[in-house]
Amino acid sequence: MAIFAGLSGFAAGLAGAVPGLALARRARKGGHPSVAAGLATILGSLGALTLLIGVAYRALGGAWTVFAAAAIAIYLVLWWIEAFLAWRWMRPLGQRR
Repeated sequence: MAIFAGLSGFAAGLAGAVPGLALARRARKGGHPSVAAGLATILGSLGALTLLIGVAYRALGGAWTVFAAAAIAIYLVLWWIEAFLAWRWMRPLGQRR
């Protein structure tokens, strides 16, 4: 049950992060997403993750902590990678490696 919960959490975290990451990547590539689109994406993904963790709490019993840890960990790791790429992109050209 714990392996299923972990894999399900991984998938949920990935699904929660993808819309925001796509929006951030579009902005980095020269697009101009609106603030409303960014806010809606963030609130939607956090709301979906919260709902999924609540469903996992009811459905998985004691394994819900594995689900929640996997979902939150993959979500934060993906956002850390995107933040690092954005940080590198924002530096002046002479300082880029």
